[in-house]
This record gives sequence, C-alpha cells and structure tokens, in this order.
Amino acid sequence: MEAQGWINQYAAGMSRLYRRTAAFLTREAINRTAASHAALMRRLDAPFRFAWPGVKGPDPEVAWRLRLALEKSGRQALDELRSRREELQAAWERYCRLLAALSRPVDDTAEKELWPERTAAIMENIKAGIRERLQLAAADLFAKRYEPAAFRLLLVDLVWQDQPAAEAAEAAVAEIYKEKKNRWEKLAAALGLKLAGEPEVPEIAPSPLAAAFLAPIQWQYERPGVWRGVWEALQRDRFLAKLEDEVEAGMFAYSEEARKLCREAAAAIDRGYYLLGQAAAAALLHKESGIPAEQCEAEIKRLSGQEEVLVAWLAALSTMEPQELWRSGKKEMSLRILQRCLAAGGPAARTS
Repeated sequence: MEAQGWINQYAAGMSRLYRRTAAFLTREAINRTAASHAALMRRLDAPFRFAWPGVKGPDPEVAWRLRLALEKSGRQALDELRSRREELQAAWERYCRLLAALSRPVDDTAEKELWPERTAAIMENIKAGIRERLQLAAADLFAKRYEPAAFRLLLVDLVWQDQPAAEAAEAAVAEIYKEKKNRWEKLAAALGLKLAGEPEVPEIAPSPLAAAFLAPIQWQYERPGVWRGVWEALQRDRFLAKLEDEVEAGMFAYSEEARKLCREAAAAIDRGYYLLGQAAAAALLHKESGIPAEQCEAEIKRLSGQEEVLVAWLAALSTMEPQELWRSGKKEMSLRILQRCLAAGGPAARTS
C-alpha cells in the first residue's frame, strides 16, 4: 500500500510537470512561429515584385539563393518544433501506460520480490525523459526573460524526486522574486534555497543547464562543494561543451587566460549567444570596476541592441589595462575607448 501511495503521488506530480512543459509547445505557439516565418518570406519576395526607379536592388541570383536558404532553414525549425511536440505527447502516453501497469495489484510472490528494483528502473526512465524537456523549457523561458517561471522549472529540476519539497521551493521563489535584486542574484538565491527542510544548503550539483546560468556569478557566491559539482557537470556535458569558454569569461581576472576568454565571449555575442555574452559582460564589469552588480547589469541593458559595443568592450578587456578602461571615474563604460577600438579596426573588428 505504501508503494502504491508513492506511485499515485509521483504520477500526480508528473502530470503537473507534463502540463507545464507541454504549454511551451502548444499548437498555437507553433502556428504563431509559422505565421512569422511566412511574413518574413513575403518580405523577402518584395525585391522581386517591385522595381524602384533609381535604386539598385540586390543581385537577383544572390537574393533568390538567400531566400531559398532562409525558407529551408525556417521550415526545418518548424518541423523540429512539431516533431518535438509529437515526441512529448508520445512519451507522455508511454509513461502513463507504464504507471498504469505499476498501479495494478501484484499477486505473484516472485514479482513482489522484484518490485523495488523494477519500480526504480522504470521511474529512472520516466525521470530522464521529463527532465530533458524541463531543461529545454527552462532555457527557453530564461532566454525570453520569463525569470519566475524559469526559476520554478530549475528548482523542480533540482528537487523533483521530492514533489512536496519542489512545491515549497516554488513558493519560496515567489518570495525571492519580490526582493529588489538583479536577475542573477535572484537565480543564485533560488538555487541556494534550504530545500526539504535541511538546516544547511545541501551539497548538490545543479544540472548543467543551471550551471550555465550560474557560472557568470560563481565568483560572487563562493560555495566550494556546490561549485565543484557544477564544474564537473559542465565538463561532462556535451551540450554545453561549446559554450564552456564563454561561460568562464565572467570568472577570471586579467590573466592571459582571461584575455583569451574575453575574446571568446565577444565571439559568443557575434554568434548569437547574446544572453550568455551579456551576462559575462555584466559580471566582468562588476568584478573589474567595483561598480555594484545591479548598476553593471543596468549598464549592459542600456546597450541592449548594440552588440557591436559589447563586442568592442570585451575585446578591449583582452588588450587594455584596467586603469585605461576605468579612467572615466568607474561610473560607466568608456564609450570613447570602445569607439576608438571599433574605428581603429582593433580586436573587436577582427572578432566580428
């Protein structure tokens, strides 16, 4: 009876997690993406339908190749979204069948003896499938700046074997989010909660996904046992291997390694990893200037949409001394230095 009660509780928890994850892959969301893609294709068709007197348009052959390439990549992305939704639905139905099978009474003595091992193996398979989708959903939410929802998913990722603890953690996140902290401090506080009633912060290693978000503030929140696990997880994770250098860019001083990592972070912004690059930029600005972290983040946000300026600044960090960068009174970035770096075709221009 005890095992049956645990299964029922776990099934209810998985149902909540499934509904939350499936909400990010709704047909409506996919249809909106498809409509945006169709609108882009119509805009790309415009040069072929209209001829403006005195204005030289794009080379027709080049423009047409570009349009075909964009259309193909867009269709592939939409197909991937649809297939991911179908995979999620199929996986959930499979998990439901497994849970239903587990819920049937077991009369055979031999089966009863195998019950704990059999249950554990099946549950591990269930956890692996749902966990992957939780992480994808959290990454998507965090990139879109829906921090409260992302925090909740990451917390469930950390304590999801204990559903009551996860629900208590969600309530705590809501309280944390009301405090006047920047988003990185909130995330660190959320992941540092005293979970499941433990008197001390448990020595756990957050998932590699959480580690990627936390890395830019590692130097600010020193908890050796936790962070050792974070980096071990990062080293093992193939998905984050290509981002490892950019993540580390927020954690070093002016060593030769730091200069190399600053160049890598600048390249990350160029390649489209804006969230990661901007987080590294804010962390470096705070660490090297002494400006409060919240003000640093505000300064980075002020430059939102000016990725070339961030690239120039990170590239400048890799070549200039701190006193030259901060001689403007340590109150804001020296745009004069950044502009000079760009105008001179320096490391920023070479990076981009």
